[in-house]
Amino acid sequence: MRRRKLPKVGVEGLNKTHEVREWDASSAGAKAAILKGIADTWAFPSYFGHNWDALIDCLSDLSWIGGSKFAFVIHNAPRNEEWTTLLDCLQDVADRWGPDGEFLVYFAH
Repeated sequence: MRRRKLPKVGVEGLNKTHEVREWDASSAGAKAAILKGIADTWAFPSYFGHNWDALIDCLSDLSWIGGSKFAFVIHNAPRNEEWTTLLDCLQDVADRWGPDGEFLVYFAH
């Protein structure tokens, strides 16, 4: 996963090609808050296990949403050890979706 800036067309432009979810992560510094925020943003199924492996599993199979291309726009992400772990998880998810942009992650301010 490489760092991406939002395209000039913005979120509205992404909506034309991807199922887009935006999340304001400004209050999600701890692991529990990160997992809850992402689960709420993507409307994870009730079986979500609230751990890093379960996060990877749910983001790797978004069948309950429909569509085949997804974009995750994260606003105001804090920088700490938990976020380093999250970035590793998002890399794993992007690798599972493949190199053709089926799952994109953007960080916005």
